[in-house]
Amino acid sequence: MTFEDQPELYRLADSYRSAVAAAPTATLIPDQWLHLTVQGIGFTDETSDATLGAVIEEEGKQLAQLPAVAVEFGAIVVADEVIVMPALPVQRLRAATRTAIRRVVGED
Repeated sequence: MTFEDQPELYRLADSYRSAVAAAPTATLIPDQWLHLTVQGIGFTDETSDATLGAVIEEEGKQLAQLPAVAVEFGAIVVADEVIVMPALPVQRLRAATRTAIRRVVGED
């Protein structure tokens, strides 16, 4: 999930980028790369374009059945290699994504 035209999110992310900019090993992620990984599908060298296309199509059908979701961000989590802004609530989006993947590739 990406976040186009979200100035409040961009301002928040920029405040954290500014805080860590002086760290010599920091990789600062620009606004256009901000994203939320909802669910992995598989390794890129093990997932065909056809499978990916089928999952995207099925996920579109699943998501069309859901009402719009307002994503909010929780308290910042600082881990070894990343600063994360947990997104809440995305359980319905993740469930729809997992259903789409299962329908295309099976339970595994």
